[in-house]
Amino acid sequence: MNKPLGVRIAGTGHALPKRVVTNAEIAARVETSDEWIRERTGIRERRFASRQAGETTASLACDAARMALTEANLTANDMDAIIVATITPEAILPSTACFVQQALCTKPVAAFDLVAACSGFVYSLVNGSMMLQNGHFKNVLIIGAEVMSLISDQEDRSTCILFGDGAGRRSCRPRPILTARPFCTIQSARKAAAIRCCLFRRAAPASARRT
Repeated sequence: MNKPLGVRIAGTGHALPKRVVTNAEIAARVETSDEWIRERTGIRERRFASRQAGETTASLACDAARMALTEANLTANDMDAIIVATITPEAILPSTACFVQQALCTKPVAAFDLVAACSGFVYSLVNGSMMLQNGHFKNVLIIGAEVMSLISDQEDRSTCILFGDGAGRRSCRPRPILTARPFCTIQSARKAAAIRCCLFRRAAPASARRT
């Protein structure tokens, strides 16, 4: 019986909107304070995207993906699939992954979104790794992208203090065993709700790695 293939992270990156929203700015419109927020969440600031500046879920995801590809020394056309985990998509349809594919790739690739809120990125990693392990895909680009400022109630102090916008990326290459630990990292509180992006590559057989 053939041993199952694994995957590994090949590169990582991030993208954040330019606008910084401090706790003091939030305290000016709702009943809270910088001290209250920091004591309970550790958050000092977050980023908000601006559509006027062209900052959207897809644009931030693309910026993060470019960094991941550069670190992995690959191009977008090396990708066989793109998965975007998001609950704040660019549009209802087509999927945000299709926007990323259109912006970065010059060839057709499989592209779809996965909607699972906070756990969406982890589910995307599992799906991407399974696509690689079945042998039909060599490179899978995985992005977790949110622009929560568009759907958050900025007058609700119990939630508006928590969410921000941004992008983070990770590039992945194969390994013999897939573990969940590298995928469950928590971004710095100052980069709350950061988008994560991973590039996965299928693991080479043990004999190939020895040569």
